Amino acid sequence: MELEEVQLAYDGAVRRVMSDLTGTTDLRPEVVVDFTDPGDLQYWYRPGDGRSHGSSLMLDDDEEAATVRLADLIQDDALEEQWGAAWPICTGHSHPAQPALQEGRAVWVCPHSQRPLAAVGTLSGGCRGWRVG
Repeated sequence: MELEEVQLAYDGAVRRVMSDLTGTTDLRPEVVVDFTDPGDLQYWYRPGDGRSHGSSLMLDDDEEAATVRLADLIQDDALEEQWGAAWPICTGHSHPAQPALQEGRAVWVCPHSQRPLAAVGTLSGGCRGWRVG
């Protein structure tokens, strides 16, 4: 697995997850994924107030799998920034949806039923009208 392919997979993942985050919340963090130095932390979350923190990421050149991993990290950071407010909201429930890989696609699912709510990267205008498509 080449690092360039891994970086491309995560670049696509960042675009998709950030589209969901910025399309459904007021959060505008800087999210950096950089595999230039595999010995360093690859994920950095910067909410814009001078704070930042990083994490390691698994090497993966599959954009769908990378999207699920990244969505999980960004979701944790969004929950913390919003003081625990659910993001993204699971339709009809008070808990957040969770990222999952279903049939080879990164989707937001209900954590209880595993029912897909939306493909990661397709949320916009709030959480109404979610569709996997």
